[in-house]
Amino acid sequence: MTARESGPVPIVVQGLGLLGRTAVSLCAETPGVELVAVVTRRPEAATGLPADVAVLPDLAAAGRAFPGALVLSTVHALDEELAEVLSEAATAGLDIVTSSGLFHPPTQLADGGVALDAVARKHSARVFASGVQPGFVLDVLPAAVLDLAPGWTAVDVVKPSDARAWPVSTRHMLGMGESPEVVASSVPYPLAASAQLIAHAVGRPVVALRESRVALTAEDDLVLGDETIAAGQAIGFVHDCVAELEGGRSVRISWQPTLAATEETDLALRLEATGEAELSLRLDGSFRRDPYPATAARMLHTAVRGRGLPAGLHLAVTPGLTWGGTLSL
Repeated sequence: MTARESGPVPIVVQGLGLLGRTAVSLCAETPGVELVAVVTRRPEAATGLPADVAVLPDLAAAGRAFPGALVLSTVHALDEELAEVLSEAATAGLDIVTSSGLFHPPTQLADGGVALDAVARKHSARVFASGVQPGFVLDVLPAAVLDLAPGWTAVDVVKPSDARAWPVSTRHMLGMGESPEVVASSVPYPLAASAQLIAHAVGRPVVALRESRVALTAEDDLVLGDETIAAGQAIGFVHDCVAELEGGRSVRISWQPTLAATEETDLALRLEATGEAELSLRLDGSFRRDPYPATAARMLHTAVRGRGLPAGLHLAVTPGLTWGGTLSL
């Protein structure tokens, strides 16, 4: 039997930031997996780990020490830099899932993911595009439920987020605490890939797409535990992406994080599909506040379920719901 077929799935966590630490803790709570190593460029930071967990400098070393392991990559990388990280793992014969914003490789990578797919196939590895919030609830979930509204013509998905628990660096990278002009001038995490993923899932190509961000500003100084944001600066934003699909159908995705959330703020995910059949979906509770546990769980569960898939690059919608990727009757 191969390493992928016998015993618990060996897990390697790449990166020991907040998300990496969350992934380490999650492994202890997840059936059928075993944390065997962490990969970090700062070995001095690898404290508080179980005694039998190896600390390694790179993914090549992980491949030599634990052939056939599964990597949870929590390092922040995008586009071609991210493709290099994923290719490094695949070349080492390791399955890998990323927390970075890779939702739809055909439109996010320069060659559509062809080279990465070839590397993974050559080395019998699986590369999973899973991505962080706002992924999954703005793409995989809508794609999975639209069959409940056959004949839909328009879909509207709104995802509010409480950003108060996010690190200062993440908030400023997204424009919070900056001027409204900074927010409107860039899109650090495009939603176009999520729109493309929904279109891919329903079999209707995108014929037109527009995307924008508008800042939510503070009327008065907003005092947080780790900084004070001056009145007039951005304390959140409304990030909209509208995709017109072949056949006259449309998909609107709206991500709305804010630092001004209170216990009374409605943070429910809301999906409305209209047309011949209508669907209204509301999902509340588990998406309040810090998204890191949900992101780590999504990464781990997607990749473990996909271990039975052929080698290559896989979209986030590909792994099924069965643990381990196979179903025995």
